[in-house]
Amino acid sequence: MVEKDCEKIYSLGYSFIMLSSFFAVFLGIGSYLMFKYTRNDTYLICIIGALIGLNAPIIPYTYSTFLAIEVVAALDSVFGGITSVLKKNFDLTIFISGFFCNSILSIALTYLGQKLNLDIYLAALVVFVGRMFTNLTIIRRYYIEKWTESKKKKAEKAVTQE
Repeated sequence: MVEKDCEKIYSLGYSFIMLSSFFAVFLGIGSYLMFKYTRNDTYLICIIGALIGLNAPIIPYTYSTFLAIEVVAALDSVFGGITSVLKKNFDLTIFISGFFCNSILSIALTYLGQKLNLDIYLAALVVFVGRMFTNLTIIRRYYIEKWTESKKKKAEKAVTQE
């Protein structure tokens, strides 16, 4: 029993290591999209995060739920950050704290669910995926409206030039 608990604690630690590599990738991508940086350090962060993720050992099947829920929590935070940038109310402190709070809560729910032999992580998964789709809808609408406005302006310019 003690070995099994130690193995779970090890898997939680390993999940946090994997989370940090995903965080580096998502932070690099997010900073590129959100702040439209074209600096070399943004690309460097993405490359370092990808190299860490690619060279990490494969997680056993029994612990894959921890990593899966962390990736979904990270994606939810990134889409939420992009949405808040489009709404012009982005705050880096809120973004980072939300990222880690979502990840820690989802890991805790997954761990508690495994102890109780319940799939509690599915509740967090449904919430995160629902928020991701909501944020993706907002992002999609923003860019469609921007695209249609640019088409209207081009059409108006063409009419005025004739």
